[in-house]
Amino acid sequence: MGLFKIVTKPIGCLLTLVGALVVGIVLLAVGFIWAVDELSPEIAERAITEATGFPTTVEDGSVSFKNQTLTLTNIEIDSPNDFPDREFLHIAEFTVGLDRQNWNAEKMALSEVTLIIDELSFVQGNTAVSNLEAFIESAEENWAKAILQIQEQAAEKDQTVPGKLVIAELNLELRRVKLANVSGPETIYRVLDVNYAKTFQNVEEIRPIIESIAADLQANGLENIAQTLQQKDQEMDEQTVIKMLEEQMRNNLANPQ
Repeated sequence: MGLFKIVTKPIGCLLTLVGALVVGIVLLAVGFIWAVDELSPEIAERAITEATGFPTTVEDGSVSFKNQTLTLTNIEIDSPNDFPDREFLHIAEFTVGLDRQNWNAEKMALSEVTLIIDELSFVQGNTAVSNLEAFIESAEENWAKAILQIQEQAAEKDQTVPGKLVIAELNLELRRVKLANVSGPETIYRVLDVNYAKTFQNVEEIRPIIESIAADLQANGLENIAQTLQQKDQEMDEQTVIKMLEEQMRNNLANPQ
């Protein structure tokens, strides 16, 4: 795979990842409501690993019944063994808060969802599928099973899972993206400080969120970066192109249009 594809594919996949993480982890949180009375890191690790198929460790997890919030911190999700770099996703914090006053049989009301991605490592493995693509594909396959399990747990307690999700406040943050180019004799790493953060109010659908993030990234120059890389991919050595990407992204994010 050429460098242009290595560095630009994360942009498209990242948008899918954001939507996937929000929906998937919210499903896990709802599952905890019916499945357990308190949350331990071990329970969270097992649930996320089963839902995504990727090995997961969680440093800390807690449930506040007073504030109706569930919080997981320092979540490390690793790539499978067939990827040359096992690091994949470090989530600094995931918090979901329940809105009991507006929760009913038709509406799953959440007061808050906070997702802080400290670092996303994008690497191509020994196949044509990247770790990011493999994660999304695996999660999609497992979430149907997770939904069924949540519904069964609710039924055991004579409850139903609402069909509509409403999030009063959605906080998303992406701090860094690490690119690993393994196409040459030596793996080339480059860490890009993205520092993207945005808050969304009264969220009822994930698709508009993804579209908004895409527009923000394009406004910050990522679309121009992709075009430049496509033109220069065959003309410049890979280390020079990656350095150019880092410098242009830093300048565009510092001076958004």
